[in-house]
Amino acid sequence: MDGNKDLEKLVDKLMEEAPLDTPTSDFTESVLSEIQKVQRPSLAFKPLIPKWVITMAIVLLAFFGYYLIAQHPSIVESPMPYSRYFGAMELWLSDSLPKVQFSKKIIYIIGAIAVMVYIQTLLLKNYFNRRLA
Repeated sequence: MDGNKDLEKLVDKLMEEAPLDTPTSDFTESVLSEIQKVQRPSLAFKPLIPKWVITMAIVLLAFFGYYLIAQHPSIVESPMPYSRYFGAMELWLSDSLPKVQFSKKIIYIIGAIAVMVYIQTLLLKNYFNRRLA
């Protein structure tokens, strides 16, 4: 026990003789800048499908649509501006798919899947917006 008291007296004496350290004048600013660096989100938004892929898909669909409309021989001029395009698509579909009929059950299933995908997309979008914000 006496050793601990002697050691405590020695430490007290050394602490009295030691000067107090003072931080630099820009200590607070440097600490805050380091905190701000840490708080920035490390995840950056990167879309699943790049813009150039979407652009190419739209261009290809436009060319495909133009080809279907321009190459069909039974397009008749109409007084309404775009009705001939719809007529061409209807003729092409009736020629290509004459016997395809969907039952009500299939139509309801496709509609339910579309609604579920839409809801899931909204939920995931909100989740990631809250997580990255």
